[in-house]
Amino acid sequence: MDDNFQTYLNRVARMTQPETYRFQVQHVQESSKFEPRPEGGRQAVPFPGYTLITPPWED
Repeated sequence: MDDNFQTYLNRVARMTQPETYRFQVQHVQESSKFEPRPEGGRQAVPFPGYTLITPPWED
């Protein structure tokens, strides 16, 4: 969170207003990280990049 908590709350409040929500839903795009499965649903596909796994705090 880059701003203070009140700025965050104001941003969330704007994003959850019905007119903002309707605008955002019109611009939803499919992700290339998933492909349709023949039996329905979606399946993750290989995607370029890497994953960094760190040990838990106690290790």
